[in-house]
Amino acid sequence: MRIEIREACAGDGANLTALQTRCPQGTSIIMRIVNIPDFFSRARLYARSKVFVALRDDEIVGSAACALREGVVDGKPAPVGYLFQLFVAPEARRSGLAGQLCRRREEYLEERGAVLSYTLIMEGNKPSIRYIEAQGYEHRRRLRVSCLYVHEKLDVETDARIRTASAADLSAVAELLNTTWAGHELREPVSADSLAAVIGRIPGYELDNLLVAERDSTMTACAGYWQWDKFMDITVESLSARMKLDALRIKAERLLHPMPDSLKPGQRVRQMMLTPMAFTDPNDLAALVRTIGNIGVDVRADVMYALSEADSPLVNTLADYIHADSDVHVYIKPFSRDIRQDSPIIVPGTDL
Repeated sequence: MRIEIREACAGDGANLTALQTRCPQGTSIIMRIVNIPDFFSRARLYARSKVFVALRDDEIVGSAACALREGVVDGKPAPVGYLFQLFVAPEARRSGLAGQLCRRREEYLEERGAVLSYTLIMEGNKPSIRYIEAQGYEHRRRLRVSCLYVHEKLDVETDARIRTASAADLSAVAELLNTTWAGHELREPVSADSLAAVIGRIPGYELDNLLVAERDSTMTACAGYWQWDKFMDITVESLSARMKLDALRIKAERLLHPMPDSLKPGQRVRQMMLTPMAFTDPNDLAALVRTIGNIGVDVRADVMYALSEADSPLVNTLADYIHADSDVHVYIKPFSRDIRQDSPIIVPGTDL
C-alpha cells in the first residue's frame, strides 16, 4: 500500500467533493457539509491558503487545509497559521493519515514564517480533541458560539442612524474594529484596503452586507452578515437524544408563543454569520443585530451565529433572540512564539 501526501490541484475537486459528502461532521448534531460551488471555495476565503490531499494507492482518501494570515501574538503583529477542514475516508481512518496531513500543513506554515498554528474544535467533539492533542496542540481558551434563531422580525428601536456601509466608510470601520478588539490575541489588524479585499473575496458577502450605526456623524457600531449557503451546503443527517428532546420542548412551547422551528433530519440549513462586529455603544450594536435578524427573516435564514469570548460585552447585544450557546475550544501549537494564556482571543468569523 503506497501513501502519498501532496498539494491538491484543480483536477482533484470532483473527487474531494465526493469524499467530503461521505464524511459528515458533528457530535450532538451530525451534518453533511459540502463546499459549493466547488470544493476549493472554502479555502478561497483566505488570501493565503493551501489544501492537501492524502492518497492511498493513487486514490484520494483524505484532505486537510490551512491558511496563513496576520495576527496579534503577545501584543505584536505576526504571521499565524489556521488549520481547518480535515477529513479522512471512513475506511482509511485509524491509519495515521490524519497525523501525516497535520504535519504537512505545519511544514507549509513554518516554511512561510508562521509563529504558531491554531485550530477550533466544538465542545463535545472528543475524537477531534484527542487527535489534535496527539499532534502537540494545547488548549488555550474557550470561545462562545451563540446560535440565534431567526423566526420572526423584531422591532428596531434606536435613535441612531442605521444604514449600509459604503466604500468611504471602510477606514472608520477598520478603526472601530482595531479599537474594539485591542488587547485581544490572534486578532487581525485591519485597514480600509484589507477590509475591501476580504469583502471582495468572500462568496455571499458584498459591501451591502455591512451595516453601520451613527450618532452625530460618528460611527458607534458596525456589523456584517455572511450567508453561508452561498459557499457551503449544510444538511442535517441526525440529531442526538438531547436535541430530539429540545425539539419536543420547542413544539410544546409553540402552543403558547412564537417559537423557531426545530431542526429535522434531511433539512438543508440556511445559516448566517455575524462578522465583523465592533462598537463603542453596545445598544447600537444590538440594534444592528436586530436589523440583520430581520434581513435574515426576509432571506429565509434559520439561524445566525456570533463568535466571541463568553464574557464579552458583545454577548449582551444578542439577548433579544432565542438562542443556544455552545463552546468552541481554541488549540494552539507555538512554532517560534507562544501566546499569553490569560489574554482574550478574537478570530475571524470565517474560521468558524
